[in-house]
Amino acid sequence: MHPYVIRQPRKDEGSAVGQLQNRAWEQAYSGLLPARFWNAEVLSQREAMWTRGFSTDTGRAQVRVAEHQDAAGQRQLIGFAAKGPVQDDDVAVSTQLYTCYVLAEHHGTGAASQLITDLLGAESASLWVFEGNPRARRFYEKHGFTADGQSCDLGEAEQDEEIRGIKEIRMVRSEPGRAPVQ
Repeated sequence: MHPYVIRQPRKDEGSAVGQLQNRAWEQAYSGLLPARFWNAEVLSQREAMWTRGFSTDTGRAQVRVAEHQDAAGQRQLIGFAAKGPVQDDDVAVSTQLYTCYVLAEHHGTGAASQLITDLLGAESASLWVFEGNPRARRFYEKHGFTADGQSCDLGEAEQDEEIRGIKEIRMVRSEPGRAPVQ
């Protein structure tokens, strides 16, 4: 039996996904971003955002969660992914993968691949990823995404000197039906 169940979130899981996102950000971005990106205030904002988003069937339909059951039968959310309309007007896809996170202790288990596959299927899509996150970039390449040459300095975009020089690059999967590389 595979230890992960991929499903739409329940209406009452907004707070849990906010906590999961905060923990995943700290694990993924410590050393890249300042700790203020996962402090108590940000946690509260994330919990509220996901709770609002999960209040409608439409909001939940755009998200998948990965639930893990341990040997004792305890279940917990260990990852999530969300998609929606593309935010850029210069890319020839209609869907954007907004986020995909799996807790570090579940990296390499296939949970993130299951999330992406269930959420996007073979759909063309774009996403933004930190240039300084080679693990994530390789993961997305495995799923058919390639850098398209677009980048954004996060500090300039947010008018924040502390994070100036941290770049995101856009990746696009424009070939529907392309299977992940094993």
